[in-house]
Amino acid sequence: MPPRILLSLLLASAVSLPALAQQHQNPGSKEFEPKTLPAEVEGRPWGGYVFTTLLDFGWQQADVTDRSNFAVYRSHVNYRNNGPRLFDFDLQGQSDTGLFRRVWATGGGWGGDPYNWVRYGAENDDWFLFRANYLRSDYFFNLPGFALNQHTNDQGRRRQTFDLTLFPKSPLRGRLGYSRNTSTGPTLTTFDFSRDEFLMFEPLRQTSDEYRFGLEWRLQGWNLFADYNWRHFRNDRNVNLPGFSLGNNVAGTTFLNRADRSYPIRGHVPFARITLAGRPQAKLDVSARLLYSDPDIDFVRSEVHNGRTFDPPGIPPASLIVSQLESLGDVDRPNTVADGAVTWRPHSRVIVSNTFRFNQFTIAGSDLTTITTQCTPTTPTSACTPGTRTEEPHNRLRVRHLLDRLEGRVDLTAWLGARAGFRVTDRDVELAHFDAGILDELEESDLGTQTILLGFNLRPVRQFQVFVDYEKGEFDNAFTRVSPAETETLRVRGRFEPTRGVQVNASWFVFDNTIPSPPTPVVLSNQRNRGVAVDVAVNRFDRWDSNLGYSRNDISTFTDITFFVANRQFFGTSIYLANDNYAYADFGGRLFKGLHGECGYRVFANTGTLALNFHQPHAALRYDFNERASARVGYRWYGYNEKESALNDYRAHVVAVSLRWRL
Repeated sequence: MPPRILLSLLLASAVSLPALAQQHQNPGSKEFEPKTLPAEVEGRPWGGYVFTTLLDFGWQQADVTDRSNFAVYRSHVNYRNNGPRLFDFDLQGQSDTGLFRRVWATGGGWGGDPYNWVRYGAENDDWFLFRANYLRSDYFFNLPGFALNQHTNDQGRRRQTFDLTLFPKSPLRGRLGYSRNTSTGPTLTTFDFSRDEFLMFEPLRQTSDEYRFGLEWRLQGWNLFADYNWRHFRNDRNVNLPGFSLGNNVAGTTFLNRADRSYPIRGHVPFARITLAGRPQAKLDVSARLLYSDPDIDFVRSEVHNGRTFDPPGIPPASLIVSQLESLGDVDRPNTVADGAVTWRPHSRVIVSNTFRFNQFTIAGSDLTTITTQCTPTTPTSACTPGTRTEEPHNRLRVRHLLDRLEGRVDLTAWLGARAGFRVTDRDVELAHFDAGILDELEESDLGTQTILLGFNLRPVRQFQVFVDYEKGEFDNAFTRVSPAETETLRVRGRFEPTRGVQVNASWFVFDNTIPSPPTPVVLSNQRNRGVAVDVAVNRFDRWDSNLGYSRNDISTFTDITFFVANRQFFGTSIYLANDNYAYADFGGRLFKGLHGECGYRVFANTGTLALNFHQPHAALRYDFNERASARVGYRWYGYNEKESALNDYRAHVVAVSLRWRL
């Protein structure tokens, strides 16, 4: 047997081994729509333009059979507001004369879906290109079994973006842009006071406005881009207790009559960027980028507490306390990022590349805080000391991070290639704490890591291809007090097309992440990931097609922890296990003349720390009356079940009926 065929068979068997995979299919765009769509139709002239228009509108009905868990269903799926829907629309217009040579508007999800969007714009190749979009999304989180149901969120987010490019086909182009992002909605959170937790209301109101100005210049194979951005954001947050509360520990001595916390934040973020990319000679590509930002954040904080503190049994007794806090502060974060890349091709089968990155920033913040406390009785206790005190802390964090990655690739033959590389990082961190302008504490750390990179790709025939990637080294994502993690990653990916229209993709993944034991201890952790994914797509037949897939992800993590019970320190191990299994099958095609159908099933199961099943069967029919009109009906069922508790279980039916019309 020829060596390359033998090697191909060995690698093909390796691809089929179990390991880590996270290739979950996203059914969102095909929720209720059979895959084979009618052919595009010609546009219609109107007002000097030729328009093509598509409208897809109808009705959607969602029914949750277990109404007690409707909040869990909304947190996961969030199809609500039963009624009319505009599922999709697309307007395209073109003209050979006039200022606007092309106009367009597309969108979807309007009428109650959690995500609604529209994109629109106009262009004239000689003068301008204008693009804009609007996104409306609702985020709802309310799980009865999570944190005593005291951390919930019902947030609405609205985002608008406008971009204008002047002289888009000219060597010198100008760019202008504006974005606005707002988030509002009621939330619930908890407030810690004297060893107890209290349920609080926290209305959310966040707004940011961003302005962009830029120039792009193309000259003799070089591209130079420079822009300036200015962002202003405001975060108006207020946490308040609606009335008297005993807290979560109703048997304790602590209570609150009143609690309010107001902390509005204002921020200004100027940001500048310069990018240069080009090819000084045929075998050499270079690119470089410089970024600088200097955010300035101002905040005001005001707190009022009125209640009774916790004190150990016996003497002294619990204290009635009235406390008021006023604070005024600011934070700066100058940040410089410089990176570059060089790619050299000395031979048609050899590529050498080097990437460098430098990142340095400083976070410096200070505030002036005044705390006034009244105690009853007036005798000081461990939880209440009467009087007024002033605090003036200042903290500064400086980080400098360097990264360099050198990699080379060689195509040994027309069907076999190999690559090797080396990545190094160096990071310096300085954490300083000042009290009233005097250095109180200084912590410094210096960390360097090295990682080797290996890989090869094999393609003995056009229909079969395999990629192998391997990394072993260290990872320095943690800031301080934690040793660098020792990591090892192996990934094998393969693609096989035995015949036209049939394609098999598979991947095998191994990942180990370990924070080593002494002499550099603080947190010991061991994470082990294994997984596999296989996808099969059959699209060779005119009347039907299918997609099948399966993935498995095994995660086990063991981390040392420290916790306190009744003022005593205990040590233990936090264990997290996830054995995820995900499978899907979709079938669709033409049933009879203009009648098309689709059906499928998705299932997710986990037997680890959170054992659950999540089933999603679906089916749809579409009938094409002609090339411009079609009707469809779709159904999807959601069945969610946690194996150890029924608190979060739900079952939901979603039915959609629509008419698609091409004008």
